[in-house]
Amino acid sequence: MFLTLDDVLNMREEQLRLFVARKIPEATGFIDYKQAIYKGLSRDDENAEILKDISGLANSQGGHILYGIKDPTSLAEADDAVVGVEDGVRIAKSIENIAANSIDPRLSGFRVIPIPLGNDRHVLVAHIPPDGMRPHRVNHNASKTWNFYVRHGESVRMMTTQEIRDSVLSAATSEQRAISYAQEVADEVNEELIWTAPVFFVQAVPLVPLDKLWDVTSNEFRPVMLGSNREHEVGTKVRFYTSFDRMPTLRGVRAIDKRINPALIYEVHRNGYVGAIYKCDASLGNEPIEIFDSHGDSFLAFADLCRDAVKVGESERPYFLRARILNVMHVKLEAGEGCNRSMSKPFTKHIIKFPDVRREAGQSFRDAVAPWRQMLVNAFGLDV
Repeated sequence: MFLTLDDVLNMREEQLRLFVARKIPEATGFIDYKQAIYKGLSRDDENAEILKDISGLANSQGGHILYGIKDPTSLAEADDAVVGVEDGVRIAKSIENIAANSIDPRLSGFRVIPIPLGNDRHVLVAHIPPDGMRPHRVNHNASKTWNFYVRHGESVRMMTTQEIRDSVLSAATSEQRAISYAQEVADEVNEELIWTAPVFFVQAVPLVPLDKLWDVTSNEFRPVMLGSNREHEVGTKVRFYTSFDRMPTLRGVRAIDKRINPALIYEVHRNGYVGAIYKCDASLGNEPIEIFDSHGDSFLAFADLCRDAVKVGESERPYFLRARILNVMHVKLEAGEGCNRSMSKPFTKHIIKFPDVRREAGQSFRDAVAPWRQMLVNAFGLDV
């Protein structure tokens, strides 16, 4: 894909014209230009064509449909391609509604953004992210359209039986592949690092393979690894940033900051994986180790790291998220506010396993991991 959801949401006419000036051909399979909204068709047939085009991209690798744009590759001046459509805001909402009601399963992260032009017209950008729930079927009773479609280059056609079977199998195994990769990395970490204090270990794995591998050692990824955009963020007491330089690894790149306390290690892989280890302080002597409910902010800090990595990588994908707290045998948790703070009993197991989470394409990573913060407190038998 050439645009993330943030790119589309923040796009104005100037950015739109610059994008169109790139003259990206439809043959890439990620872009579809529509000068009008299927002019000349009945309303039902028009909706059927809209659904075919949207589901076709969703059943391939996602992409964008630009309504109100002529194909710029056939024009001498790309600016001439931007014509817009009338009543764009209403049409954008209508397309979102028809897709929500007539594509099964529903498309996660699908949006139609109207971009205003200076002549009271709009260009509509339909953002269709890759989806791990493929294949999607068009169920449009009004036009008697009940089929699976897929985009190949410049054309959309019905899926073959083999393509449907392959798509189902791919979707069914995507989560298992993500789980296997997360476990493989966890095994490597456990062999490499020996911890005695409580450790928050959080992982994120894309459920749909990237169009292109992330160039994680590039200058563009440097702010991601150093946390330049996260250092001054408010709302978290634990921030994932480091003054140390990045270090290449076999799979990608790693950042370590031993100057802060607790210790922090995180890494980003070329395939879109993001992982972080956050080590809590251990008490001295024979006193029980304590952690605090504020340590749950590490989940939000990790979400911000994922957000930055996905934005720079320009890879809008659904993600599998996993969180563990290791070495918590006999650990106590202090939680609450002011004088109402409570201390838990010592924990009786070595590990806390949080429920795995599916973060849909376009969803806030913070929203996806937010439940883990309350679960941290509940795991120790407290209700704050």
